Amino acid sequence: MIDFNPETELDEVIQNIRTILATPVESVPLDRGLGVLGGALDMPLPAARARLTRDIVEAVAEYEPRAEVTGVSFDGDALTGELVPMVTFKLKSGGGEAVV
Repeated sequence: MIDFNPETELDEVIQNIRTILATPVESVPLDRGLGVLGGALDMPLPAARARLTRDIVEAVAEYEPRAEVTGVSFDGDALTGELVPMVTFKLKSGGGEAVV
């Protein structure tokens, strides 16, 4: 659900980062670079984590300049076959830190 009137800048940035993470690259017609690459799907787990971390940091830096990623961790493992990223960031304006 998109909130067109978030209460705080932090809420707006959280929403934007969630959108970036949920968007596959090349799926947005007028901005094919928006999102995160899906190329890590068939990689070994350590390589997939490294690739996704890089892609997430670069995508957030480009599309949400108010945020600075301070960490990326993952839930999930090889047994479940899924990686769920958790992105820790802080606002460059000093307005707080959050995890998406």
